[in-house]
Parts: sequence; C-alpha cells; structure tokens
Amino acid sequence: MLFFPQWGQQGQCKASYTSPGPVRLVHQGCFSTQAFQLRYCRQCTDSHCCTPYHTTTAEVSFRCSTGRLLQRPVMMIHSCVCHNNCPYAPYSNPALWGYRP
Repeated sequence: MLFFPQWGQQGQCKASYTSPGPVRLVHQGCFSTQAFQLRYCRQCTDSHCCTPYHTTTAEVSFRCSTGRLLQRPVMMIHSCVCHNNCPYAPYSNPALWGYRP
C-alpha cells in the first residue's frame, strides 16, 4: 500500500524534468516511429522515494531494421510523488551495486 503524504509533510519531489529534446525510444533494437518529450521523476527533498504518480499508457510503434513494425505499450509520466514505501533501494540491493542513475 502506498502512502501519499500532504505536500511538505515528508518532503517534496524535486521538479520532475523532461528530456532536453524529443527522443526516439528503443525496444529490442527497434526505434520508435515518432520522438517523445519524456518526463522523469527526480528525488525527494528528504530520504523518501519519488516515483510516478499520474501516468498514462501510450501505444508506441517501433520500426525494426528488417522493416518489421512492432506496437508496444509505454508508460508516460505526468507527475511524481514522495512516499516511504520504496519499491527498491538501488544502493542497498546487491543486484544493483554499481548502478548509478
């Protein structure tokens, strides 16, 4: 169960940010047929997690080098939220040691 605090109660997500320009997505070596301005969640002002809150799913078309066209659902982030139920702790999980976002 996620706990969604009042803003300021447990810190706030720093402003989410968007990619510097439109980017093409890559899936299994295939590139999206259109470019997207992506939004990302940053970190909270305290030790809580900042994760996507409002999202939508877009059907994205990918063109492969063979000419094959794939369609896959892709989550698009619209807003983020701070909470204390972290889905992962990237620096304490041994499987992710060495990973730095």
